[in-house]
Amino acid sequence: MSVSLRQPIGLLALFILSISCQIASGQTWILQTGPQYTDYKFINSTGLSLDDLKSSPGQFLQIGFQKSLLDTTTLMSKATNRAVYFSSRPKLSKLLTYFAFGIDGNFNQFNTVGDARQVNFAYQADYAGIAGNMSARIPILKTFSFQIQGKIQGLKLIHGTQTIGSQHINLITDNQFNGTQIMGGYSLSIHKHIDKSVGVFMQYNHMQSLNENKANNTLLTFNASTYSIGISLTPKQQ
Repeated sequence: MSVSLRQPIGLLALFILSISCQIASGQTWILQTGPQYTDYKFINSTGLSLDDLKSSPGQFLQIGFQKSLLDTTTLMSKATNRAVYFSSRPKLSKLLTYFAFGIDGNFNQFNTVGDARQVNFAYQADYAGIAGNMSARIPILKTFSFQIQGKIQGLKLIHGTQTIGSQHINLITDNQFNGTQIMGGYSLSIHKHIDKSVGVFMQYNHMQSLNENKANNTLLTFNASTYSIGISLTPKQQ
């Protein structure tokens, strides 16, 4: 049973929009989606891990924005001490334009399947999250660039099911799943800049649990890898 994306993604989009409206102009909007593969790691009280699980593809969707640490176009249009400082240091100004920070909302499906003692079982856990990131962009060729990004996010379960044979168990009441999941990781992406306002990209993203979720003397952590495509939109400044 899958959860509808309309409500959680709509709420995330409104949250990101409200934050971005508080930040000066010059941000780039990012929208991406793709398959997500998650490794569940259960470790019992003796230190043994459950090895009968295999990742199953889930859905990943993300919307957010990034903003350069230094927007030279906006800065140089203002007669401020900061503008004078950076105009006299062109190399530093150029370097800072390659770095950016961002905030995004995301939807993640952490799915896995297994077979123990000839009994099939599966987990589907749908999480919505908010993430912050820092990135560095490296231009390559004329209209391409490479980007590396560090990221940390908090996730909350919005729907989850454990299936054992023909039995379905709601994970919303399971303490290993319904707590706040803190994850950190990185992404690598190649961007094609169609013009100054529009770009497309391909990205690999890897996230792993930073906190351990413990219940019934068992620890649970996640490792999630995503292969996505996306579009970036930079509104033209007036």
